[in-house]
Amino acid sequence: MFERFRLRAGRKTALLEDPQLTDEYLITLADCVDAARLNDLYPPTAAVLSSVEMMMHELHGGIHQDLEVDAQVGLPTYREFVRVASDRDRAPTELPELANWADRGDEGIYGKLRAKRAYYEALCGVDAVMCESRKTYFRKVDTETAMAMFRVVLDRIGSTGLLERLTVELSQHAGIWGREELKLDDDDAVHMSEDLGGLVYRLASQDVELIFLRLGDDPSLRVESVIKGVIGPFLFDGLEPSAPFDALAGIPSDGALLTASLALASLEQQRDVFNDPLTRAAQISLEAREELATSREMEPYHVLTDRKFVLSDADREELDHYLDGAGTSNIVYEP
Repeated sequence: MFERFRLRAGRKTALLEDPQLTDEYLITLADCVDAARLNDLYPPTAAVLSSVEMMMHELHGGIHQDLEVDAQVGLPTYREFVRVASDRDRAPTELPELANWADRGDEGIYGKLRAKRAYYEALCGVDAVMCESRKTYFRKVDTETAMAMFRVVLDRIGSTGLLERLTVELSQHAGIWGREELKLDDDDAVHMSEDLGGLVYRLASQDVELIFLRLGDDPSLRVESVIKGVIGPFLFDGLEPSAPFDALAGIPSDGALLTASLALASLEQQRDVFNDPLTRAAQISLEAREELATSREMEPYHVLTDRKFVLSDADREELDHYLDGAGTSNIVYEP
């Protein structure tokens, strides 16, 4: 489908330089993300779709000469998402200057300025784009236990090139902060020391179970749940997916395959459920988990993993065969 990708020598990126191919790739990616029906535990769909749309040559008119794609996971690289976010931040201040050239026609540099103005106008109409964001929300104070309850939400482009949202619900001894330090905005986001958010950020690259356990090392905290929703990989011919995604390499065929995974470790999860065929062998055993919980005086928790798939002209029969062999039952969408 995207066989004209040019791999950069010595780098794990592919470069799209043809405008038609770039937009074809981005439209297919957007269709798959939209079809995945992702909830609030994943990076916000609207923001992801807005970023992908603004990467299209049709929207930016050639301001950016190429599109860089991660050659292992198939998504636009960190550079591309940051470039859109930076352009959006810059657009309101640059638009008035660009308006001065509105009546100069489309020849030469004036055509480029017109395209840039249209691109910036489109960016100003976007509510949000995908970028790194960290917020700590106040939930309530449990007066019986003197614990303040928070939710930490972290959106990021992970080190593996996947789009991630990490949501952590936890409680902290109220004596660690004072009410005079607790300032909330209209969304109940906390404006206080970054201790909690920073702690979660430093652990974000780990899997949910390790995050749960490492947060539990802090005696001032009671961890309730750790949830990670991930968009990607987005696979098609011409990529070189790394493990464990290489197990899916033959499925895209002449089309494309998007996966989205969800993993949680939670006190409220009643039993372990491992329904992600790519990570089933990576979990801590139940016996080891119970031993760890006992040694740390933690309440029992359980783990759930799941993965959904979106096929765009890909080989459904091959995917079904793979899932049957893995022994999982997964949702499969087709745009």
